[in-house]
This record gives sequence, C-alpha cells and structure tokens, in this order.
Amino acid sequence: MKPTDNGKVYTFNLKQTKWSDGSAVTAQDFVASFRRQVEPKTKSQRAAHLEDLVNYSGVASGKLNPDKLGVKALGKYKLQITLSHKVPYYNYVLATQLFPVNRKDLSKWGTKYGTSSKYAAANGAYVIKDWNSSKDTWNLVKNKNYYGAGHVKINKIHFQVVKTPQTGLRLFQSKKVQETQLSGSYVSMVKKQYKKDLVVSKYGQQAS
Repeated sequence: MKPTDNGKVYTFNLKQTKWSDGSAVTAQDFVASFRRQVEPKTKSQRAAHLEDLVNYSGVASGKLNPDKLGVKALGKYKLQITLSHKVPYYNYVLATQLFPVNRKDLSKWGTKYGTSSKYAAANGAYVIKDWNSSKDTWNLVKNKNYYGAGHVKINKIHFQVVKTPQTGLRLFQSKKVQETQLSGSYVSMVKKQYKKDLVVSKYGQQAS
C-alpha cells in the first residue's frame, strides 16, 4: 500500500466481505472501531496502536470529539486513514493491528461485545466458539461467510491453554495436541527426536 501526502494518507478500496452473520463489512465499521478505541470512556488498553492518527492525543484526552480522529469513510467500501506524520512501517500496523467492529452487534450487545463467544463477531476465516475469559479451552470453527472460505481446508481447530512446557510436550507426545510451544532446555531435549516437526523461532526465549 503506497500512501500519499508525503506518506501520511492511506486510502483503501475495501474488499466486499461479510461478517459471520452475513452482513457487509463496511468502511464505517473501521471508522466506528477506531473512534471507539480512542475515546476515553471506552478505556481501551489497545488504543495506543492508533496513536499515529491525526488528532489522536486530542481525542484520547477528551479535548476533541472522536469524529476528529484521522479516519473517515469516503464511501461504503472506501476508507481513508490520515496520520500526523510519516510512519515507514505502517503497512505492518495496517496488516496486524487495525480491525473493524460490527456496528449492529455493538449496538445490540454494548459493553458485552467481545467478552465471550456468545458476544463475538467475526469476518475472518474462523468464528470463535465455547469461549469466555475464564475458560482454558475453546474452538475455532470455519466461517461459511468468509470471502475465501473455499480455500479454508480445516473446519475446526481446538485450543487448550497449557501452563508449562512439560505439559505441552506430554500432550504432543501422546498425540492429544498437534502443535505446542516449548522453551528453554525443552527445545534441545526434543531437537533430535522431533527434527522434522520442530520449528525454532527467535522470539524472546521461546521456540515452537
């Protein structure tokens, strides 16, 4: 994505995708999401990833109305983001940190939005099921309304929280999980036995 105005303005023609309930994902869904995160009353712990947008500080402090934030819908599927300064790595931020909100569901659920699978909306390859903040297991189920659903070959993924590398390794060895994360001495311990299965990533002190 190549920005204009000396690297400060990003204009997108969005793909015409759908939420898991079949409704359209629109530019206004992104606008609503960004404004909601930055306005003080939401108390979002993730608002800082929008700090490069025009008027972020003013909106975050309550001095400016959220509609002054540097994001707007130019059409149903046309979104524009305006930064206060050029950010060389902003394509990464766009790809990994900025997401829309389902305005209809947000209006219906209010503060419950996103607190459990019952109150979760999705527009990606999977929909989360059987989850709330206190559970240590949950499932991802294929989203039939995902625009690329025809390329999604796995219909269901089960997740389980594992508190120690030892437990994760034991579950992997007994074939109760197909993937786990190891760290420290456990990496060298299994390196020979699981040579074809082990992928080492230099992410802090962890490997998977």
